[in-house]
Amino acid sequence: MVFTYKIVLKEAKKDIDRFIKKATNKQKNIWQVINKQFGKCSSSDKRIELKTETGIVTNPQKVAEMLNAYFVETVEEIIKQNNYPSNTHIAQSKIEYCPNSIFMLSIIENEVECVVKKIQR
Repeated sequence: MVFTYKIVLKEAKKDIDRFIKKATNKQKNIWQVINKQFGKCSSSDKRIELKTETGIVTNPQKVAEMLNAYFVETVEEIIKQNNYPSNTHIAQSKIEYCPNSIFMLSIIENEVECVVKKIQR
């Protein structure tokens, strides 16, 4: 029994050595062996499928576009339902400040761009 275990263990080590030696990306294959030993095998099947009213979409670019459109429409719908003002400066002017609390104003895209431009100088 012990003899059989040693033979199987030697063969397994040889298989791993061959797997790494034949690889074009040795580091990647070493990490694959390590992850396999720890039970973290990554699935090689990374297909994306999105079920829609018209059928199943498998093109990753199309899936991304559809999800993006969905989330944009959802945000627009929430804004309409809650009657948020379209201009964030108007919303900020209606905020009553309490000196005993910390409050951070929302940041608009233009402010972020200005800060990034100043940092790049």
